[in-house]
Amino acid sequence: MSGVDSFDGYREQHFRNELLAGRIPGKPYPRAFRNRAAAMRAEGATAEAVSAAIGVHVDTVHRWNGGTVRGDLAERRAEVLAHLAAGMSVRETARRVGCTPRSVMRWRDEVRAS
Repeated sequence: MSGVDSFDGYREQHFRNELLAGRIPGKPYPRAFRNRAAAMRAEGATAEAVSAAIGVHVDTVHRWNGGTVRGDLAERRAEVLAHLAAGMSVRETARRVGCTPRSVMRWRDEVRAS
């Protein structure tokens, strides 16, 4: 890696930290993030809008919303479970549905546990 590449990586990381001021990688989000997300959701903003505004993954916003599965997320979850029931792999399911493999595994495990 050349010095230019490492410098660009540093600038990118610095910019990302400015967007998420107070966010320490690997640690939970500060309460201010959750409070802002809750306020925006109370005003009627979608999880996608909240995600874009505060820079948090949309699945995290849904989880902060009480872990409930509603609307488009419920449709996505149903589609994931249908693909898994058909014998498709976790990675392939995630790619086709447009979510993370972690979400696919979480939904799969929730169904197995119930």
